[in-house]
Amino acid sequence: MCQFWVNFLKRLLGMPDHLRLPDGVEFKRGIGLFHVHGHVKECFARYGPHLHPRCRNARRGESLKHLELAELYGSSARAMSWFHRQEYLDAHMADSNLGKKLIGMVLSIFRKWENAVEQAAESEEDFVSLCASVGQQKCDLWD
Repeated sequence: MCQFWVNFLKRLLGMPDHLRLPDGVEFKRGIGLFHVHGHVKECFARYGPHLHPRCRNARRGESLKHLELAELYGSSARAMSWFHRQEYLDAHMADSNLGKKLIGMVLSIFRKWENAVEQAAESEEDFVSLCASVGQQKCDLWD
């Protein structure tokens, strides 16, 4: 696993008592699909969210597109007065994917939750089938 987890566990050990996690807390490790391609080949299958039985659609929203748009709009607004710049950026951000995403986020999350609940049983069956075909030892690495 990447150095994040090694350093994360070290940081947890150095925490004051009132910030420590309770005993028995178990982390399910994963790497976002945007970042997993920069890791070694084995990380893709072990930690990629697209293969984890409980995170099928976790990769949605991992996009830098809205940052590119903000850079494009920001460079045009440099020479504007403060008030004009604020209006200009507000108008563009409200119309951009980021603005639409923020406004529709609750409904989107609710729909995804309903979809996830419907697919949970199917995913569990697929995972059991996969474990039966690869063996319990390899399956325990994912669980």
